[in-house]
Amino acid sequence: MGVEVPPQAEQRDRRVLPMARAHGSRRLPESVIVRPKQLYRRIISGAFRRAIPILAGTPRSLSDTQCGFKMYRGTVAWELYSQCLCHGFLFDVEVILRAVAAGYRIREFPVEWRSDPDSRLHAARSIPKLLRELVAIRRALRK
Repeated sequence: MGVEVPPQAEQRDRRVLPMARAHGSRRLPESVIVRPKQLYRRIISGAFRRAIPILAGTPRSLSDTQCGFKMYRGTVAWELYSQCLCHGFLFDVEVILRAVAAGYRIREFPVEWRSDPDSRLHAARSIPKLLRELVAIRRALRK
């Protein structure tokens, strides 16, 4: 159960380091996109970004739930990650929802990012699975 700490985040935004929870965001003005997503992935990502606060209840203040760069203090990471049910695409959303449910605020930091053209997510085939995962996450958080 690792915690990702992107080296450029430490160099680019030292304000984040005192925080217990921080997520990278490709959507911040200071972020650098070295290789952007292909057009169809940008369209799918935009739809997901608009839908997930409505469907999952993620904070609208977060501009990028799927970036992947995260920094958590060890105890906070253990608390949140050890409870996670999802090991797929919605893992990031589940961690965010668990952090919010535990009363944590999440700060975003800029990242340097490049698109991986070898994506494993196929939108049309994945939607039923994603919806099942989302229902399972929401049920688990209501308990």
